[in-house]
Parts: sequence; structure tokens; C-alpha cells
Amino acid sequence: MEETNSMAARPLPAEPYARGRHKKYPIPFKREVPGQMVAICNNVHDDRGLHLITPFTRAVLQHELHELMVTDEQDARPGSVVNRTATLGFFEVSRSGLLAWGDELWIGNRLVGEVVGFDLTHFPNHMNVVCLVKDKRLDGVTMGLKLGDQLRFKLPEKGVRN
Repeated sequence: MEETNSMAARPLPAEPYARGRHKKYPIPFKREVPGQMVAICNNVHDDRGLHLITPFTRAVLQHELHELMVTDEQDARPGSVVNRTATLGFFEVSRSGLLAWGDELWIGNRLVGEVVGFDLTHFPNHMNVVCLVKDKRLDGVTMGLKLGDQLRFKLPEKGVRN
């Protein structure tokens, strides 16, 4: 049975990501999304149970705060569950833009990892942005992050994953 919106009594639009309509990354060009660290955290979990949402893009608005987490689970991707996490902290978006699966996360001049998905456990307060790290999964304190550290999310120069 098709779900309906009681106010309009018509079918709700189908979620294209959940229905598998997007077989490859649909946004080959976009600007970087800059931000800065406003809180540094030291949480590490092996059983976090983050349910990454199926859509692999999220719009973020200037001045929003979001949580930045990393994982070393190589199979993490939109729609998966992530258990092994470390929290870097919270960042403020400096300029509105689009975050997407496969974006590189840079903090200062350091490539930290790439976005693997988004978790809405605490939404609308904030969204969890989850990134895959190539090296060891470390929290923000252990990484030596500081308040005010500049960060940016950008398309990888090597191209996007499909």
C-alpha cells in the first residue's frame, strides 16, 4: 500500500536513494563547505550503532553546528550501521553548501578522511557527519585538534566514488 499525506490525500514522493534510482554520484561539481571546530571531544566507541541514512547528500546552512565523527569500518556507506566510532567534536558551518558521500574532510592541511554518511540520532539539534579514516580511529583530543581549527569538505581530486 502506498503511503499518503493526510493533508493532501495524495501519495508521498518516492525516496530515490532508497529505491536505488541513483546508481552513481549525481553531483560532479560543487563548492567546498568550510567550517571551524567549536568543541573538541574525546569519545571512542566500539558499539555506537549509528544508522546512516540512505541519502548520500545533506544540505548544511551557514552557522549550523554538526557533530564530526570518524570510523575505521571500511564497508561504511549510506544506509549502513556503524559501530566503531571516535568523536572529533562539533563544527560550525562557515558557508552553506552540500555535504556528500565521498567528500574529503580536511582539517587545516591534514586530510582526515572521507564522508561515508550521515546519522540523524540527535536531529534537529545537530546531525552526525561520519567519515572513514585511512589511519587509526582517533578522537579529537588525541588528534590534537584545537578550538577554531579550520576545516573543509571538498570533492576528491581523484574523482567521486560510484
